[in-house]
Amino acid sequence: MTHPFRQRRLTTAIVVTLLALVGVACGSDAQPETGSPTPTESTPTIEASQDTLIVDESSVSEQEADSLGDRTVALPPAPVGIPGPRDRVVPTSITIDSLRISEANILAAGVELNGDMEVPEADEVGWYEYGPTPGEAGAAVLAAHIAYDGEDGVFLKLDKLAVGENVSISYSDGSSKQFVVTETQQYPKNELPAERVFARTGDASLVLITCGGDFNRSVRSYTDNVVVYAEPL
Repeated sequence: MTHPFRQRRLTTAIVVTLLALVGVACGSDAQPETGSPTPTESTPTIEASQDTLIVDESSVSEQEADSLGDRTVALPPAPVGIPGPRDRVVPTSITIDSLRISEANILAAGVELNGDMEVPEADEVGWYEYGPTPGEAGAAVLAAHIAYDGEDGVFLKLDKLAVGENVSISYSDGSSKQFVVTETQQYPKNELPAERVFARTGDASLVLITCGGDFNRSVRSYTDNVVVYAEPL
């Protein structure tokens, strides 16, 4: 059965056009809305593909051959900016011993229709697939909920992660890499420093994001984002 998060990602990839990445959605019983920091060059865009899907001529009778051109179907738009080939090494799980997070599953994530970064369910972490893999140049972003649908989220206690503590990332090729926390910050959602958080160039960094601050019950949203920065050991 198709995972609901993966199914939503496929729909988003087809529909979203020239979206600005404006925040990270996370909340308690439902995903809250977020603010809108200034778009950056790291923002994913969508452009039309030149490829087409053509019906196999061997399955078409001579009477139908003349209408074969009418059966050519344009493929859906393709996302721009995914670095590396399809078989690139990607993160698969995260472990943070000090927060009792053990091999939490990581899923590739894009953007929601409102421009927020996608965040999967409570027990999973989203990796922003339009940016680098953790350990590559630039900022690799992992986001998870504090709580979702009545369950504690993977990043429930992210604000307790201290400078000097370690984060371990496992990859699809069976390897793993250690990162050390260098900085923790809390920003109002409309002041999230997108140019730093979603940087595609510069020194390799790992960026962990969740919600924080007060919970606004009227809009079912937290006021802030907790952001933890780490560097590879």
